Amino acid sequence: MKIKSGLSVKLVVSALVVSLFFGLWTNADIYRWDITSWLLTTRDAEPYADLSGLDLNYADLYETNLSNGDLSHTSLYEADLRYADLSYAGMSYAYLCNANLQFADLYRTNLEHAELTGANLSGSDFYNNRINYADLSGANLSNTYLGFVSLYEADLNQANLSGADLYYAYFSFSDLSGADLRDTVNWQNAIYTSALYDAETFFPDGFDPVAEGMIYIPEPATICFLGLAGLMLRRKK
Repeated sequence: MKIKSGLSVKLVVSALVVSLFFGLWTNADIYRWDITSWLLTTRDAEPYADLSGLDLNYADLYETNLSNGDLSHTSLYEADLRYADLSYAGMSYAYLCNANLQFADLYRTNLEHAELTGANLSGSDFYNNRINYADLSGANLSNTYLGFVSLYEADLNQANLSGADLYYAYFSFSDLSGADLRDTVNWQNAIYTSALYDAETFFPDGFDPVAEGMIYIPEPATICFLGLAGLMLRRKK
Protein backbone atom coordinates (compact mmCIF):
# COMPACT_ATOMS: atom_id res chain seq x y z
CA MET A 1 0.00 0.00 0.00
CA LYS A 2 1.37 3.43 -0.98
CA ILE A 3 1.32 6.16 1.68
CA LYS A 4 0.43 9.48 0.04
CA SER A 5 0.76 12.10 2.78
CA GLY A 6 3.48 13.14 5.23
CA LEU A 7 0.89 13.12 7.98
CA SER A 8 0.13 9.45 7.36
CA VAL A 9 3.83 8.61 7.52
CA LYS A 10 4.14 10.39 10.88
CA LEU A 11 1.12 8.51 12.25
CA VAL A 12 2.52 5.13 11.19
CA VAL A 13 5.98 5.87 12.59
CA SER A 14 4.49 7.12 15.85
CA ALA A 15 2.39 3.98 16.14
CA LEU A 16 5.42 1.75 15.61
CA VAL A 17 7.48 3.62 18.22
CA VAL A 18 4.70 3.43 20.81
CA SER A 19 4.14 -0.24 19.93
CA LEU A 20 7.80 -1.00 20.65
CA PHE A 21 7.69 0.95 23.89
CA PHE A 22 4.58 -0.80 25.21
CA GLY A 23 5.82 -4.18 24.03
CA LEU A 24 8.93 -3.78 26.18
CA TRP A 25 6.98 -2.30 29.07
CA THR A 26 4.37 -5.07 29.28
CA ASN A 27 6.90 -7.83 28.57
CA ALA A 28 4.06 -9.89 27.12
CA ASP A 29 3.94 -11.33 23.62
CA ILE A 30 0.15 -11.31 23.63
CA TYR A 31 -0.12 -7.55 23.23
CA ARG A 32 -0.18 -5.68 19.95
CA TRP A 33 -0.81 -2.10 18.93
CA ASP A 34 -4.12 -1.44 17.20
CA ILE A 35 -3.64 1.68 15.05
CA THR A 36 -7.37 2.11 14.46
CA SER A 37 -8.35 2.30 18.12
CA TRP A 38 -5.02 3.42 19.61
CA LEU A 39 -5.52 0.93 22.42
CA LEU A 40 -3.62 -2.15 23.54
CA THR A 41 -5.59 -5.23 22.55
CA THR A 42 -4.98 -8.97 22.80
CA ARG A 43 -3.88 -11.12 19.91
CA ASP A 44 -4.86 -14.74 19.51
CA ALA A 45 -6.42 -14.77 22.99
CA GLU A 46 -9.25 -17.08 22.01
CA PRO A 47 -10.35 -20.71 22.42
CA TYR A 48 -7.92 -23.28 20.99
CA ALA A 49 -5.16 -20.65 20.77
CA ASP A 50 -1.59 -21.95 20.68
CA LEU A 51 0.32 -19.80 23.17
CA SER A 52 2.76 -22.51 24.22
CA GLY A 53 6.20 -21.36 25.26
CA LEU A 54 5.40 -17.63 25.07
CA ASP A 55 6.49 -14.96 27.51
CA LEU A 56 3.22 -13.59 28.90
CA ASN A 57 4.55 -12.26 32.19
CA TYR A 58 2.32 -9.54 33.70
CA ALA A 59 -0.22 -10.00 30.87
CA ASP A 60 -3.77 -8.75 31.40
CA LEU A 61 -5.98 -11.74 30.55
CA TYR A 62 -8.94 -10.78 32.72
CA GLU A 63 -12.09 -12.69 31.66
CA THR A 64 -10.26 -14.05 28.60
CA ASN A 65 -11.57 -17.24 27.00
CA LEU A 66 -8.60 -19.56 26.46
CA SER A 67 -10.53 -22.82 26.72
CA ASN A 68 -8.91 -25.78 24.95
CA GLY A 69 -5.82 -23.62 24.37
CA ASP A 70 -2.21 -24.73 24.59
CA LEU A 71 -0.30 -22.83 27.29
CA SER A 72 2.21 -25.54 28.10
CA HIS A 73 5.63 -24.16 29.07
CA THR A 74 4.14 -20.63 28.90
CA SER A 75 5.46 -18.04 31.35
CA LEU A 76 2.61 -16.17 33.06
CA TYR A 77 4.38 -14.65 36.05
CA GLU A 78 2.04 -12.25 37.89
CA ALA A 79 -0.44 -12.44 34.99
CA ASP A 80 -4.04 -11.39 35.61
CA LEU A 81 -6.23 -14.42 34.81
CA ARG A 82 -9.17 -13.55 37.02
CA TYR A 83 -12.43 -15.06 35.73
CA ALA A 84 -10.55 -16.50 32.73
CA ASP A 85 -11.96 -19.58 31.02
CA LEU A 86 -9.11 -22.11 30.99
CA SER A 87 -11.28 -25.21 30.80
CA TYR A 88 -9.69 -28.12 28.91
CA ALA A 89 -6.53 -26.02 28.40
CA GLY A 90 -3.13 -27.65 28.39
CA MET A 91 -0.97 -25.84 30.96
CA SER A 92 1.61 -28.45 31.90
CA TYR A 93 4.93 -26.92 32.95
CA ALA A 94 3.39 -23.44 32.81
CA TYR A 95 5.04 -20.81 35.03
CA LEU A 96 2.28 -19.12 37.03
CA CYS A 97 4.11 -17.90 40.12
CA ASN A 98 2.24 -15.04 41.83
CA ALA A 99 -0.39 -15.10 39.07
CA ASN A 100 -3.96 -14.10 39.90
CA LEU A 101 -6.44 -16.81 38.90
CA GLN A 102 -9.29 -15.88 41.22
CA PHE A 103 -12.59 -17.43 40.10
CA ALA A 104 -10.99 -18.89 36.97
CA ASP A 105 -12.68 -21.83 35.24
CA LEU A 106 -10.13 -24.65 35.38
CA TYR A 107 -12.45 -27.52 34.51
CA ARG A 108 -10.34 -30.45 33.24
CA THR A 109 -7.30 -28.21 32.83
CA ASN A 110 -3.95 -29.99 32.76
CA LEU A 111 -1.64 -28.26 35.26
CA GLU A 112 0.80 -31.11 35.79
CA HIS A 113 4.30 -29.92 36.75
CA ALA A 114 3.10 -26.30 36.71
CA GLU A 115 4.79 -23.70 38.92
CA LEU A 116 2.09 -21.99 40.98
CA THR A 117 4.09 -20.74 43.95
CA GLY A 118 2.27 -17.87 45.63
CA ALA A 119 -0.54 -17.89 43.04
CA ASN A 120 -4.00 -16.66 44.03
CA LEU A 121 -6.48 -19.36 43.00
CA SER A 122 -9.23 -18.58 45.49
CA GLY A 123 -12.76 -19.30 44.35
CA SER A 124 -11.65 -21.16 41.22
CA ASP A 125 -13.30 -24.31 39.86
CA PHE A 126 -10.77 -27.14 39.45
CA TYR A 127 -13.27 -29.93 38.84
CA ASN A 128 -11.64 -33.06 37.40
CA ASN A 129 -8.31 -31.26 37.03
CA ARG A 130 -4.84 -32.79 36.96
CA ILE A 131 -2.32 -30.93 39.12
CA ASN A 132 0.07 -33.83 39.70
CA TYR A 133 3.66 -32.87 40.59
CA ALA A 134 2.75 -29.15 40.57
CA ASP A 135 4.36 -26.65 42.93
CA LEU A 136 1.56 -24.92 44.86
CA SER A 137 3.64 -23.90 47.86
CA GLY A 138 2.25 -20.77 49.45
CA ALA A 139 -0.66 -20.69 46.98
CA ASN A 140 -4.11 -19.44 47.95
CA LEU A 141 -6.63 -22.21 47.23
CA SER A 142 -9.26 -21.01 49.67
CA ASN A 143 -12.89 -21.66 48.75
CA THR A 144 -11.92 -23.54 45.58
CA TYR A 145 -13.76 -26.55 44.19
CA LEU A 146 -11.32 -29.47 44.06
CA GLY A 147 -13.78 -32.21 43.27
CA PHE A 148 -12.09 -35.24 41.64
CA VAL A 149 -8.83 -33.29 41.34
CA SER A 150 -5.59 -35.26 41.30
CA LEU A 151 -2.78 -33.67 43.32
CA TYR A 152 -0.42 -36.65 43.35
CA GLU A 153 3.02 -35.60 44.68
CA ALA A 154 2.01 -31.93 44.52
CA ASP A 155 3.84 -29.47 46.76
CA LEU A 156 1.21 -27.77 48.94
CA ASN A 157 3.60 -26.60 51.63
CA GLN A 158 2.12 -23.52 53.36
CA ALA A 159 -0.83 -23.53 50.94
CA ASN A 160 -4.18 -22.12 52.05
CA LEU A 161 -7.00 -24.59 51.33
CA SER A 162 -9.43 -23.26 53.93
CA GLY A 163 -13.05 -23.55 52.87
CA ALA A 164 -12.20 -25.65 49.80
CA ASP A 165 -14.46 -28.48 48.62
CA LEU A 166 -12.31 -31.64 48.62
CA TYR A 167 -14.89 -34.04 47.19
CA TYR A 168 -12.82 -37.10 46.15
CA ALA A 169 -9.66 -35.01 45.77
CA TYR A 170 -6.52 -37.16 45.53
CA PHE A 171 -3.65 -36.00 47.77
CA SER A 172 -1.53 -39.16 47.85
CA PHE A 173 2.19 -38.46 48.36
CA SER A 174 1.58 -34.70 48.29
CA ASP A 175 3.28 -32.36 50.75
CA LEU A 176 0.73 -30.72 53.05
CA SER A 177 3.22 -29.52 55.65
CA GLY A 178 2.15 -26.15 56.96
CA ALA A 179 -1.02 -26.24 54.86
CA ASP A 180 -4.33 -24.86 56.14
CA LEU A 181 -7.26 -27.25 55.61
CA ARG A 182 -9.59 -25.71 58.17
CA ASP A 183 -13.26 -25.42 57.25
CA THR A 184 -12.85 -27.64 54.18
CA VAL A 185 -15.94 -29.54 53.11
CA ASN A 186 -16.26 -33.14 51.93
CA TRP A 187 -12.79 -33.82 53.29
CA GLN A 188 -14.04 -37.24 54.40
CA ASN A 189 -14.24 -38.30 50.74
CA ALA A 190 -10.71 -37.25 49.80
CA ILE A 191 -7.70 -39.61 49.66
CA TYR A 192 -4.59 -38.71 51.69
CA THR A 193 -2.55 -41.93 51.58
CA SER A 194 1.14 -41.20 52.29
CA ALA A 195 0.61 -37.43 52.12
CA LEU A 196 3.00 -35.49 54.36
CA TYR A 197 2.03 -33.21 57.23
CA ASP A 198 3.75 -31.56 60.18
CA ALA A 199 3.01 -29.69 63.40
CA GLU A 200 2.11 -26.59 61.37
CA THR A 201 -0.60 -28.31 59.31
CA PHE A 202 -4.12 -27.22 60.26
CA PHE A 203 -6.92 -29.78 59.82
CA PRO A 204 -10.72 -29.49 59.92
CA ASP A 205 -12.54 -30.59 63.05
CA GLY A 206 -12.70 -34.37 63.35
CA PHE A 207 -9.81 -35.02 60.95
CA ASP A 208 -7.38 -37.76 62.03
CA PRO A 209 -4.26 -37.72 59.84
CA VAL A 210 -3.04 -41.07 61.18
CA ALA A 211 -6.34 -42.76 60.36
CA GLU A 212 -6.17 -41.21 56.89
CA GLY A 213 -2.78 -42.82 56.30
CA MET A 214 -0.76 -39.60 56.29
CA ILE A 215 2.93 -39.41 57.25
CA TYR A 216 4.10 -37.03 59.95
CA ILE A 217 7.26 -35.00 59.35
CA PRO A 218 8.97 -34.20 62.67
CA GLU A 219 10.55 -30.80 63.23
CA PRO A 220 14.25 -30.51 62.32
CA ALA A 221 15.18 -30.18 66.00
CA THR A 222 13.38 -33.46 66.77
CA ILE A 223 15.20 -35.23 63.93
CA CYS A 224 18.52 -33.92 65.24
CA PHE A 225 17.69 -35.09 68.78
CA LEU A 226 16.73 -38.56 67.57
CA GLY A 227 19.94 -38.76 65.56
CA LEU A 228 22.07 -37.83 68.58
CA ALA A 229 20.20 -40.27 70.79
CA GLY A 230 20.85 -43.06 68.33
CA LEU A 231 24.53 -42.14 68.16
CA MET A 232 24.86 -42.24 71.93
CA LEU A 233 23.20 -45.64 72.12
CA ARG A 234 25.63 -47.03 69.55
CA ARG A 235 28.60 -45.66 71.52
CA LYS A 236 27.37 -47.30 74.73
CA LYS A 237 27.34 -50.66 72.99
